Amino acid sequence: MEIKGVSINRDILNDWIQKAVPKYDLYFFTEENKSLIDAFGSNALVMPADNFYQNPYFNEFDTVNSYRQWQITKDVTMVCILPPNHILTLNEKMRREIFEIQKTVNSV
Repeated sequence: MEIKGVSINRDILNDWIQKAVPKYDLYFFTEENKSLIDAFGSNALVMPADNFYQNPYFNEFDTVNSYRQWQITKDVTMVCILPPNHILTLNEKMRREIFEIQKTVNSV
């Protein structure tokens, strides 16, 4: 593949994916909508936002950039860490509601 005159092969793309795409999905919730976290079931690791932001594992440079954490609103109280694409196991109505929340807290 060539992008703007630069040749990018499959190995380079895979390397970028390994560095830039976190191995988990993050969802941010405020106090008023944190009850929706229950929809994720037992696969969810749920942390208070303060603990999440202080945890070095979740605040590596690549993760912070991937999720643009500096844009997340200050009213977020809970963070939900999930396996990639787990959200797809939820029904469409629930996914839409959770995605709306993510939009509201600037997580998109």
